[in-house]
Amino acid sequence: MFEQTLPRTLDPRRLAEQAVTLEGTLPLSGFLRLREYLVKEAILSRKIKGTLSFSFGVGGVILVNGRIEAQLPLQCQRCLDTMDYDASVDLLLGLVRTKNVQLMTGYEPYQMEDDRLCIQDLIEGELILHLPLVARHSEQDCHLGGSGMELPQNEAEKVKRTKKHPFEALNALKADKTLGED
Repeated sequence: MFEQTLPRTLDPRRLAEQAVTLEGTLPLSGFLRLREYLVKEAILSRKIKGTLSFSFGVGGVILVNGRIEAQLPLQCQRCLDTMDYDASVDLLLGLVRTKNVQLMTGYEPYQMEDDRLCIQDLIEGELILHLPLVARHSEQDCHLGGSGMELPQNEAEKVKRTKKHPFEALNALKADKTLGED
């Protein structure tokens, strides 16, 4: 069972030989690299759910199929409030030691340094890769609405009326010059 007491490293070859599927949760507070991107105050009680199945592919490559789901507390870059980002990552990985291994179509390489696999590092890396570039509430959920950068309608009209053309002074000089030539 994939639980909080899960060891940091596992033997994926043995799991693939037995065609094991691991299911369970891990506390979000244990993912140190991922925590750098999250709102710290909202992490404590959250968990990451995961299902990982191990098997062998062509050429004896160990395959990992699975799904990771988590509700990650991010800071909305529009209003700066905390928002929940529903992360759902489907995994199709081939565990390799070198980069020149051919994998079945749809599988991505995951490079291992030795015979042990750190499940927490794998999950953490995949979640970091699937974070949004700019975290924002949907427009209806954000208390600023829209982009948060629009001026109220009456303010926009004032700016439009008072805004002068940057080359207006040149037109005046040109007009003076033409008057002087007559």
